Amino acid sequence: MGLVNVCLITSTLGALLWLDRSHAFQFMVNRPIVAAPLVGFCLGHPGEGLLVGALVELLWVNRLPMGTTSPPDETVLAVLVTSVSALDVPAHPEASHAPLMLGFAVFFGASYAGRRLDMRLRKWNTLLSRLALRLVERDKPEAPAWCTFLGLSSAYLCMFVFLFVFSLTGLSAVRFVFPMLPSFLETALHYHVYVVPLVGVAAALNTAPSIRNLAFLAGSFCFFVLLML
Repeated sequence: MGLVNVCLITSTLGALLWLDRSHAFQFMVNRPIVAAPLVGFCLGHPGEGLLVGALVELLWVNRLPMGTTSPPDETVLAVLVTSVSALDVPAHPEASHAPLMLGFAVFFGASYAGRRLDMRLRKWNTLLSRLALRLVERDKPEAPAWCTFLGLSSAYLCMFVFLFVFSLTGLSAVRFVFPMLPSFLETALHYHVYVVPLVGVAAALNTAPSIRNLAFLAGSFCFFVLLML
């Protein structure tokens, strides 16, 4: 499957699932444990999607987007990392999870960028709701429906472009960087897949600031790098 096709599938389905996060539906299909396997299935790799969904779900298990709370976007991260599974990268059989873990490193910043986009779209929806109220006061009862449609369509379009740009640049980076990784670093990435669930369990048991969890994640990766030398 070509890179552009992977990006189009990821963006189209990912943006639709993302709407469920705070803009529409509220069926919880935006959760990583659901969204990642769905994207993986469409890309032909449901197993990798399930793995990514479970890992991201554990990392964000104690940070749900409820009310005005807007944590880093777990749906964006799960969808983008899952797209790495569709890349044909030359990973060794004993380090089969290494490309996905490299995808975690490449796309982790996208979860924070996704949060900023979500906050801006919420402000946009607030403006649309105020506009709808003013139009109703002017005897235009169809205004709420049109404003709702405008809010949903603009949110979907913005997220589609967001995912397409990040997936295209990120997947290109993974495909370019991964073949140049030394074998010990590739092996360290592979074994790091077993550390992420520990961080997730710790996050579920302890509501400490997330920066400590990230520090532990980075420290454990360095440990595996030293171990593989």
